[in-house]
Amino acid sequence: MKILKIELQNINSLKSETPIVIDFEDSAFLDTNLFAITGKTGSGKSTILDAITIALYGKVARLNKTSIYEVVSKGSIAGYTRVTFENEGIIYSAFRSMSILTKTFKVRKKPVDEYELSIQSGERKGEIVASSKTEMTNEIKNIVKLSFEQFCKSVLIAQGDFASFLNASEVKKGELLQEITGEDIYKQIGYEVQNRVSAEKIKLEKLKAKVNTDHLLSDHDKKKLEERVLLLPALELELNQKIKKTTEKVAVFEEQKEMKSEEEVLETSFEAFKEKKENNQTLLVQLSEVEKLAPVFQKINLLERSENQHQEKKLRSSELSKSITLAQGNLQKYNALFKESFQDLEETKLDVEKWKPIYQKAEKIENEIEAENKSLQKSKLSFEKKKAQVEIKEKELQTLSESITALEKRVSIGEEYVLENEKYKELEHHFEEWSVISLDWKNAIDQKIKNSEKLKTAAETLEDVSLKLEEKSNLQLQEKKQFESLENQADRYEEVEKDILEELEVLDVQKSNKNALENALKVAQSYERLKKEILDTEKVIEECLEQKTLVTNDILKVSEGKKIAKQSLDDQFKILSLQKEILSFEKEREKLVEGEACKLCGSKEHPFVEEYKDISLIQTEESELVKREKELAEITKEEQGLILEETRLIESIKNKESDLIKLKENLAENEISFETLQLDFSINASSGMNDDLEIILQSIKTKTQKIEDLKIEKEAISKSVKEAKSLQEKLQLNALEISKLSEQKNHLNQSTEILEVEIKSLSETIEKSKTKIKVQLEKYNYEINEYSDWVLTFNDFKTKCKNYLDALEKLKKLKSEVESYQVLEKEKQTVLVTDQNECIKIEEELNGIFLKIDELKKNRGKILSWEINLQEENKRFEDLLQLKTIQKEKSEKEKVAEEKELKGLEAKQEITQKDINVLTSEINELELSINEWLKSSDFENISEIKSKAISEEELKDLRAIKDEITREEIQLKERQRAFDEKRTIISNKLADIHEKEDDLVLQLEDDKKMLASILEEKGEAKATLEKDQLLRNDQTELVEKIGVQEVEYLRWSRLKSALGGTNDSFNKFAQHLTLKNLLILANRHLSKMNKRYTLNLKPIEFGANAIPKSFLTFEMIDHHLADMHRSVDTASGGEKFMISLSLALGLSDLSSKNVQIDSLFIDEGFGTLDETTLEDVIYALNTLQTDGKMIGVISHVKTLNERLGTQINVTKHSGGISTVNIT
Repeated sequence: MKILKIELQNINSLKSETPIVIDFEDSAFLDTNLFAITGKTGSGKSTILDAITIALYGKVARLNKTSIYEVVSKGSIAGYTRVTFENEGIIYSAFRSMSILTKTFKVRKKPVDEYELSIQSGERKGEIVASSKTEMTNEIKNIVKLSFEQFCKSVLIAQGDFASFLNASEVKKGELLQEITGEDIYKQIGYEVQNRVSAEKIKLEKLKAKVNTDHLLSDHDKKKLEERVLLLPALELELNQKIKKTTEKVAVFEEQKEMKSEEEVLETSFEAFKEKKENNQTLLVQLSEVEKLAPVFQKINLLERSENQHQEKKLRSSELSKSITLAQGNLQKYNALFKESFQDLEETKLDVEKWKPIYQKAEKIENEIEAENKSLQKSKLSFEKKKAQVEIKEKELQTLSESITALEKRVSIGEEYVLENEKYKELEHHFEEWSVISLDWKNAIDQKIKNSEKLKTAAETLEDVSLKLEEKSNLQLQEKKQFESLENQADRYEEVEKDILEELEVLDVQKSNKNALENALKVAQSYERLKKEILDTEKVIEECLEQKTLVTNDILKVSEGKKIAKQSLDDQFKILSLQKEILSFEKEREKLVEGEACKLCGSKEHPFVEEYKDISLIQTEESELVKREKELAEITKEEQGLILEETRLIESIKNKESDLIKLKENLAENEISFETLQLDFSINASSGMNDDLEIILQSIKTKTQKIEDLKIEKEAISKSVKEAKSLQEKLQLNALEISKLSEQKNHLNQSTEILEVEIKSLSETIEKSKTKIKVQLEKYNYEINEYSDWVLTFNDFKTKCKNYLDALEKLKKLKSEVESYQVLEKEKQTVLVTDQNECIKIEEELNGIFLKIDELKKNRGKILSWEINLQEENKRFEDLLQLKTIQKEKSEKEKVAEEKELKGLEAKQEITQKDINVLTSEINELELSINEWLKSSDFENISEIKSKAISEEELKDLRAIKDEITREEIQLKERQRAFDEKRTIISNKLADIHEKEDDLVLQLEDDKKMLASILEEKGEAKATLEKDQLLRNDQTELVEKIGVQEVEYLRWSRLKSALGGTNDSFNKFAQHLTLKNLLILANRHLSKMNKRYTLNLKPIEFGANAIPKSFLTFEMIDHHLADMHRSVDTASGGEKFMISLSLALGLSDLSSKNVQIDSLFIDEGFGTLDETTLEDVIYALNTLQTDGKMIGVISHVKTLNERLGTQINVTKHSGGISTVNIT
């Protein structure tokens, strides 16, 4: 980044009517990159640098929290700055103006700001990049890549900061370095790390306090229980396998019983099927006959259908013949119409052909007439326009002549005025000198008034300060006495604190005793409760055992009743099945005749005929069967209820026994717990424990109250100590204020003396200015006494001089205007004559057009009367031709359509006739085939065959019956096969079983009871282990949390150690590293100024407890003395200046963060150098410019300014105003 131009107006002391411009591309800066900004102290040299930061960032580094609008010069309406700079090959212009007064010089409530950042080079030249404060701040930061703070350190180098840094103490160095670099974040990091270490330590201690190992299984009990749990699955598996095998064997016996019932049902099903097949035999025979006649039925149906179609086709043929006759008549009619319309069209075409030549001739003449009329209108307009122009130009010429006459009169008057006031031309040469004298005179008067007011204010302030100083001194004595009285109370604070600690120790012992008694009381109460619960549980178990015995007896009774009911049900089922089987032969019984042999068995005696005529016998047996089924269901339900009750009682007894064991274990645990407390009480003496607990609680209450009283006393003493401390701080502040007031008093005395001297000097300046003006005015016979008289006179001179010069300029303009008007008059006369001639020519053309139009109209009348409209007549012929054409096309379409319709009817008639012939052939063939079949059959004719036919529904029903019988037969055969196979399998299984069924059932019940017992034991063991594991998990989780927290605490503790172990150590390390980097960059610049020295940072020195003692000490290596390490304090004044300057330039590089900086401004630091050192400094500055950087040095040192060729001189004038000149 390189500054190219600075432009400012009305900023601080640089107040001016026109902008001050410093152009670094001007010829004054071409031969050198090193220049000086010179001027007296307070003249406004640094204001030039302020103008740069105001334009770029809207800030001034020196103002801190003061408003930016303070930089606008006093009494100015507005101030502005503009900086033109180059960055990365692009030129930018940054502008900011601040308006704080209105045009009437009233203070604005809110200042008006204007911002503009624009591009001044390349394709985007003139583009406005930003026009608001926020946009401009962001864009500047993006372009320059430096913040305001970085810019101030990189471009505006304060060498004086590092001069004080070289001579500072270790602590002061740290503060200065932090202030210079702005890196205070590291100190905050150190404090944050310390706070985090404390917080993590508190978390760790809280977690450790939560660890508890009560209510856990002992390792021995847990191991024993786990071993038992591991054995139980094997026992469970063994029993399950045994139960499975026994269940399978019992199931074989049950299957054997079921097989007998299945065999009886299967035999019954075969007999029922046989009967059903015999009953449907007639229908099956009928179906067979119908299926044999199916081909003949098909031919007969086809014959009837063909005969019906033959009749329909004959009717259709007759209708088509009638339609063909009608269509032929219509076709003749349409042929005649088409011929007539064709003749009309041809006649119309002949009439149109006769009309066309007439129409074309007449149309041509009418077009010529229309064209001539248009030409006539155009010529008329041109004539009128030209005639109007001639009239206007005649008027303009007259007006111009009048204007020339008037101007000539004004020229004559002006010449007279100039001759009369020619003397004011001489006065103008004194105006510049008089303005400077007037400004000095006015500034001296204003400054004298201000100084007088300041002198008065200083005197009043001095009086106030003296009074305040006296008051503060008296107050200091009073507060000092008060502090001494409060300070004596601090000794009592330690005694009270000691008493509180002793009382707290006693209170802790009493609380420990209280906790032991409370725990013992809880154990005793728990012991009493458990004893009562054990008695209650034993009583419940006895009651459950009695109930179980009763329920078991009831189950045995119900089981016997169930066996009897089941046997009764089986007997009734067999009786009902036999009766139903007998009843199924009812149809055969109806065929029996007394004395004749039965067709089935051949017997002539029929004893059951009369007995089974009554069906109610079957219904009675069915009712009896239903009744016995209900009885068996009720007994079974009752048995299941009793079994469930028995199971519930067994489970309840087991649960209660388990609870009893746990209660006894808990009782034993309570006894052990009580013994471990080691108290002088038995476990049953709860009343004695309550009495002792009351005494201890009362004592704790008393001790607590005493501690509270001591704490209140401690708080009161602490308050007094704090008050004393506050008073001490107040005393220190008062002492500081007294010191400040004393200094202020001395300063006011000095200010008063200075103001009196300045007022005297200003009075002399006023008299000198007045004398100079008087001497010069005597020549022109003018006399003045006061400044106000001179201002009026001088303004009158300027006004009259200005009027004279304005009149002279106006006279010159009037003469020029007269000459131009005369030339214009001649030109207008020439143009007027030309326009008059053109007007006559256009009038002649109009007369010729009128004659031509009359001739064309006569010719048009000869061809066709004007009464006939040409276009309408032409349209009439066109419409007639179109109409005749449409009529002809319509008749032609109707004729073609009728021809198509006739052809279609004839084609349909032909197809119909073919269909009739085909149907006749089919009918003959079918009749022949049927007659041949009749000859070989038992039927006489077709009617007899049709009598045997049945409907589709009847045929469908017969086929369904046949399919059902076939399906049932297949199913019965399959059932018989499956039954035989199953019976074989069961027989094989029974051969492998050697136990009795009853023995297997008893064994199965015993195994199931044992399995239930194992499962219950397994569940209880798992629950106990899970509960124990849950407790252990809680502790494990807590232990894991403690481990995690220890790692976290250790991590932050290590970070604290790595940062130095104290709050401020990390900040010191960061300062050490920052200084190290700074010295590396500074050495680059120092080597260019003086190759003899190199700066070197000493290693960190550690004191006790590994706390850094020395971390910002650096020295210089003298290469001319065998690289000897020397203290910086041993360097000469010039050498120290080079070192501080190289440090400042290094900071510029550090802050710029690799941004190219091509403009540097070094502010002050040269005033304390002697002549020899100054020579070294000038040499050093000359070496810097060889890098291509533009360097501005701000200084009021005369020798330095003389040695630097190009200078920006800031000259201080009276009234606090300065001017800028470049030499």
